[in-house]
Amino acid sequence: MCDPDPMRAVEDALGRQEFDEIIVSTLPVRLSRWLHQDLPARLGRKFHLPVTHVAAKDV
Repeated sequence: MCDPDPMRAVEDALGRQEFDEIIVSTLPVRLSRWLHQDLPARLGRKFHLPVTHVAAKDV
C-alpha cells in the first residue's frame, strides 16, 4: 500500500526499484494542492530525477 504523502510514496517506490523519471499527475492547476505546494519541483530537487507533470483539464 502506498503512503498518502506523495513525497514518501515516491521515496518508497525509489527504494524498491530504479526509475529514470518521475511522472506526477494532478488535478487541474487551479485545484491542485500538490502544485500549490510545488511538489514537482520538490521531487526533482530531492531525488535528482527529471519530473514530468501532467494536469487534468479544467472543466
